[in-house]
Amino acid sequence: MTIKVSLQKIIDESYEVIIGQDHIKQLPKHLHALGVFGSYVIITDSRVKNLFGNKLKSILAEYNARTFLLSFPAGETSKTQKIKTFLEEQMLKNNCGRDTLIIALGGGVVGDMAGFVAATYMRGIPYVQVPTTLLAMVDSSLGGKTGIDTAQGKNMIGAFWQPKKIFIDLDFIKNLPLEQILNGYFEIVKMSITSNKKLFYFAEKNLRAVQAKNVAVLKHLIIEGLKIKARIVEKDEKENDDRMILNFGHTIGHTLEKLSNYQLMHGYAVGLGIIAEAKISQLEGFLPKASYDRIELLLVKSGIDKSILGKWKPKKIIASARKDKKTKGGRLRVVLIKDIGQLHKKENLSASFISDEMIKRALTLV
Repeated sequence: MTIKVSLQKIIDESYEVIIGQDHIKQLPKHLHALGVFGSYVIITDSRVKNLFGNKLKSILAEYNARTFLLSFPAGETSKTQKIKTFLEEQMLKNNCGRDTLIIALGGGVVGDMAGFVAATYMRGIPYVQVPTTLLAMVDSSLGGKTGIDTAQGKNMIGAFWQPKKIFIDLDFIKNLPLEQILNGYFEIVKMSITSNKKLFYFAEKNLRAVQAKNVAVLKHLIIEGLKIKARIVEKDEKENDDRMILNFGHTIGHTLEKLSNYQLMHGYAVGLGIIAEAKISQLEGFLPKASYDRIELLLVKSGIDKSILGKWKPKKIIASARKDKKTKGGRLRVVLIKDIGQLHKKENLSASFISDEMIKRALTLV
């Protein structure tokens, strides 16, 4: 006897990214439009808690909303199962039910952690993203990737869980130190290299304005970067192929983050990864040397220190990269480009298998 369980579904998980200013004061109005919730749980880190978390809790309290503010130590090293369990237990102790809305208030670590809690708490509850760093605004807040790190690598355990809405508040940019601005800038440059040469030229031309925290320039970069990522995620939500494009610079970049014990910031690690993986593209004969030189020059002028690559032997970098979830059958895969704004595809796939010898050669030559 056979019993069929029919679970064919059409699910619309579309959401909006609202870009503006003064979102904290307007947030209760936006949240009310999403539905009626029994509790709001603001998840943030120790740094953002003092900057914006207490303020947001007070604003929600004015609307008689049952609100809890949970925080953990700032930094990538907090993105662990231990911290996730701590947050979940605090929610359970406060009787947060399935009618709870989580508000992820912070950078990429907060967004990844809060989103993963939302994905698993009582088998899944809604959440919204309120990114406070440029990197989180243009990268981790959009796309539904959530997760935690392990000793074996970054984001090795997690879930795809889309937010109900994303609120990009340009006022947060004013409070960011320059290194955090550049941390996000490198991710925008990454997307421009694979997908939009005009955006690369704009990022190149306006580097000084970025360094001066020019809000109009940064707003344009944020909008164009988000458009690229949104179109890619729409085509490939679960990273079956097209979404791999967003991993340009990440095979090497994530490895450098891990080897540095996360002392190397994500965007800076990706910047180094872009240089290395663009060099592979050049050595494989796809990327013209003039284009490689232009990419490298922009990243170096922006603050990427190539000498950092020399801290680890190529063999160690490769061995560490082999543990990354982007590998397949134990073989390393790298996103390659054939020019600025143009992806190289092999057999219609966005990522290519690369030999250890080629990676060693590239790491030696950059």
